[in-house]
Amino acid sequence: MPMRRLRSPFLSWIAAAVAVARLSRCGVRVANAATAAHLGVIDAIVFDPVLLLHAHPVLANPGQIGARNMQIAASLGARSSHPLAHALADMYGGKLIDMDVPGRTGQGAEAVYDGKLVRLRPCAVAPSGALWLSVGDAPPVRFVFANAVSPEAVLAAAQLRQAGYRLYAAGEPGCVGDAKPLADIGIDLWSAQTASFCHVRPAMEGGLTVTLGDDAMAARVQNLSQFVDVMTVVRHIRAR
Repeated sequence: MPMRRLRSPFLSWIAAAVAVARLSRCGVRVANAATAAHLGVIDAIVFDPVLLLHAHPVLANPGQIGARNMQIAASLGARSSHPLAHALADMYGGKLIDMDVPGRTGQGAEAVYDGKLVRLRPCAVAPSGALWLSVGDAPPVRFVFANAVSPEAVLAAAQLRQAGYRLYAAGEPGCVGDAKPLADIGIDLWSAQTASFCHVRPAMEGGLTVTLGDDAMAARVQNLSQFVDVMTVVRHIRAR
């Protein structure tokens, strides 16, 4: 009768330490061996949708925006590091309004213009496939972007699904826009939390941040390809 292999916490810790060292040599910063071990046992990955979409998004509802709102939004977007806000500024061909926007943020921008507070922010609580523009007390205007999944995301999703992960995109259905392109590559909308997931978001200074759950920093990577490498390496820890 073959002997049953027992799981050893000590061996798991060694495997996690080896994983951290291996990833460090590849330029990936993982918080510590304990974090790597936690990453090794998660079974779900939640992406900020903006990481999965094409680098050059297309505005899907220009007829519902209005020229003045477009100018204000583009002017705010030019002073934001949020990918969709910045893309909005790039696609606008008119003159931008000179606004005093305090600092640059990956979560949109705000300023006082013509005596009113104007804000451009991601839809819902996380960046997604849409933006809201608020001008004073007027009802907010939504900017919806057509979802075209990037080739990098298609490859990353295939590799992660093959490794056994369940994949999700954060955000509410009305904010993400058309979810079919994401569903086509095996990524569902995130609707219920689980005790075992990591969240991948764009970092303000460039690259991506990976957190355990929604807040505990786990790792920092340069792109989706490097993130796949991280999850492939830590996946082996659970077998120890």
